[in-house]
Amino acid sequence: MARVLKFKRKRRPYPIIRYTNDACIINRLPQSGIPIIIDCHNQVVWELVSWFRYLKVTETRPTSSLSTYADHMRMFWEHLSNEGRDWKDVDDDFLRDFRNLQRSGVRISHKQKGEELFEGTINGRLMTILAFYWWCHKNGKVREDMIGPSRWEEEGHFRPQIVLDVKGYDPRSDSPYKDLKYSSPLLYKNIRAPKRTIPTEDQTSKMQAKLSSFRDQIMSQWTEQTGLRAFEICKIKVEDVPSFDDIDALEDADNHHKFLLKGKGRKERFIYVQSDLLTSTREYIE
Repeated sequence: MARVLKFKRKRRPYPIIRYTNDACIINRLPQSGIPIIIDCHNQVVWELVSWFRYLKVTETRPTSSLSTYADHMRMFWEHLSNEGRDWKDVDDDFLRDFRNLQRSGVRISHKQKGEELFEGTINGRLMTILAFYWWCHKNGKVREDMIGPSRWEEEGHFRPQIVLDVKGYDPRSDSPYKDLKYSSPLLYKNIRAPKRTIPTEDQTSKMQAKLSSFRDQIMSQWTEQTGLRAFEICKIKVEDVPSFDDIDALEDADNHHKFLLKGKGRKERFIYVQSDLLTSTREYIE
């Protein structure tokens, strides 16, 4: 009789994120950038994959947003593992502790720094988690009483494990989850943005002088002149930059080049770049 060997899956210290590539075909179209979260037991969390797929294919959310949601959910799944809690047994008390730990600076993830987090940052993570549970509720992936509005208890019904009031839901809509507004007693109210110190021109010059690589110097100049974020700068291609002849012509004119930039959410805006930065950029890319 043949002997059957059983292999025990090695436990991971924390969940990880992987992404689909162009080999992932959905409705005859390649769909890269869909997050896949693998838990501490080396198991794919298929409910999360289904949610990410919905956001990508149906709601056409940008890859950058999906990446942010994946980071939030990976961190939450790590916290679930550390606390020994199944994701379907989460309630308001558990989420409140999850919120308070972050506010007090306690590390709940190996990637988190041991410092207090801004209330708006915590709200963003909670909103992602609540949106996931609401989607699971509407698609029959959790018990009916797991998440619901506060009025259930007020009307004499049971209190849901997670209280969530949702505005803007229309079951007749083709995309009933995209423009929802969530309200939860767990979310911080009246948030004040932290004060940000704007570096002076002298401080900026000293910082640029300390940058060792040509690439970092160029990116710093792009940030200073245009206000672009790092990922937006990295998207610039050589064909986006004028030729050296065209750049020389700019120096005889207004010395600026007008860029049409497509940013997050496919929003378009114009930026103006000086000729010396265009020259440095083209030299680096080529």
